[in-house]
Amino acid sequence: MSDSNYDANSLNVLNPWKFSACSSAAILNKLRALETNTTVLNTCLKNQTGKDVNNLTTVDANDQCQSLYGNASFACRGLSFGNISSFCQDFYCRIPSRESCERVTPATGTCCGNKKKCNKGECQDAATGECPMDDECPLGDQPGPIINGQTCSTAHPANCYTTDFRLKCCNTCSKIKSNNENCQYGDKRSGCNTTYCGQNTTDGHSYNFFCCKTCNNHATADATQLEYKGTIYSCSGYVNLLTGSVCNSVTIQDACPITCEQFRNKENPDCPWGDKNNCSVLANDLARTGSTCPALNVFNCCRTCAEANTTTATTTKTVASTTTKKKDISVE
Repeated sequence: MSDSNYDANSLNVLNPWKFSACSSAAILNKLRALETNTTVLNTCLKNQTGKDVNNLTTVDANDQCQSLYGNASFACRGLSFGNISSFCQDFYCRIPSRESCERVTPATGTCCGNKKKCNKGECQDAATGECPMDDECPLGDQPGPIINGQTCSTAHPANCYTTDFRLKCCNTCSKIKSNNENCQYGDKRSGCNTTYCGQNTTDGHSYNFFCCKTCNNHATADATQLEYKGTIYSCSGYVNLLTGSVCNSVTIQDACPITCEQFRNKENPDCPWGDKNNCSVLANDLARTGSTCPALNVFNCCRTCAEANTTTATTTKTVASTTTKKKDISVE
């Protein structure tokens, strides 16, 4: 086996749970050589000391963290720590003494979704009655302070508009989420007062946009003049020119509520207007290496990462069904 470390990609991501063809052959050859040793045969190789375990015990991720790092530990949530789709390859535990999170390898049987559990690095169907979880919030709210010393239950609901907070406090945010796509989690700032509804804030933004619940409506008209490189555009012209990704800016959402709503991907609330940054370099790197998107890039490059991870998942399934000989690769 190789003693080197390599970046995980679609070809090697499951290597920690299996031997390569080369290693398997070496082990088999060793066992065949031992068959000629009468002493070894009489003492151990013919006596089965264990048995295969097919009915895996289910394990909770938070319980694993507590067994490793103490009762104050828990499985870390948020943009920096991946999502449930990669949970069976690694997840992160909070280290209470350092207030940081450390990567760990999940135990076989770790619940990884509703009625699913980890087996050899993959999330597979669990037995009837095992791992009942909420797919939208599989780990529940993250314990302890989340933002400015506030917990999920005590922080202002407006924090649910940010993806990282919503991932950490998925249970709390889901309880207050409404069907009003323009005001899903209520007012977007604290201190809203009906006295100021219909007016603009001191920085020129619509008060109704930020205080959508208090004012019980949303800005109903697009701005008529937006300047770009010396040319005046309507909201429709401006967004079409620069692509819908400009609506990731709260300023543009405020100025062009109707147009931005038309460009919103309603099926993907975590990436409603695509990538927030120019992610072409990352896209090229992912296509070249076949790697999954690093968790730290998911927030700003949500569309690029989603497309890359979908491609990687498809490739992994295809590779798994094909027998090939490769050099040994070991990953952490």
